Amino acid sequence: MKAKDLEPVSASSSMRFLIINPNTNPAVTERIRLATLRCSQPGVTFEVTQPKAGPYSIETPQQREHAQDEVLNLIRACDTSQYTSILMACFDDFAIEEARLISQAPVYGTCQLSVEAIMAITPKFSIVTTVPQAVSGIEALVRQHGGGHAFTTYAAGIGVEQAAAADKQTIHKVATTAASAIRLDGAKAILLASGGLTGYAPLLSDSIEVPIIDGVEAAIQSLVTRAISQSYP
Repeated sequence: MKAKDLEPVSASSSMRFLIINPNTNPAVTERIRLATLRCSQPGVTFEVTQPKAGPYSIETPQQREHAQDEVLNLIRACDTSQYTSILMACFDDFAIEEARLISQAPVYGTCQLSVEAIMAITPKFSIVTTVPQAVSGIEALVRQHGGGHAFTTYAAGIGVEQAAAADKQTIHKVATTAASAIRLDGAKAILLASGGLTGYAPLLSDSIEVPIIDGVEAAIQSLVTRAISQSYP
């Protein structure tokens, strides 16, 4: 199951969304851009961007701090009043609170919106991410956003850059990791938790029998649905 499978709500007037990839890897940004195409509908426009400077991937505290500064610079430099809302397209509450202080548009994180999406399917899910050092932070964040305690988290042992390249060996690693979660923990759904894994759901669907939620794509779809719903109280 992909974000596109979630029931869409149509926009009756123009809505514009800013989607930010916080790293400077153009392959990740392109994956996110393709996700917006899968979530497109009349009256909705997406702008996908990345900082002009900063780390190519965000896997250490130092890289995170640098990237956060660059993302905030990006937001300061643009007219946020022209957007319906803004999404940080990474599985982290990355500069969310700081961005909300300087943005005229609402700012959302991928974790919050994708957790809401998968909890609508089942509380017994497994998260598949990239690097092992991300696991503890992801688990704390998922619980914070209402993910409960029935989920488990697995790292495929690949970097974000490797994930974005999506070669056969990397796809196999992600599929094997997801299959292990289903076999060992009885996961009823899989949540892909990395910007680098955006677009992987259809690549895994032949080998994984449970619903697969692409975290970024689900967040984009939820962003639109939320905005439309708020337009019609």
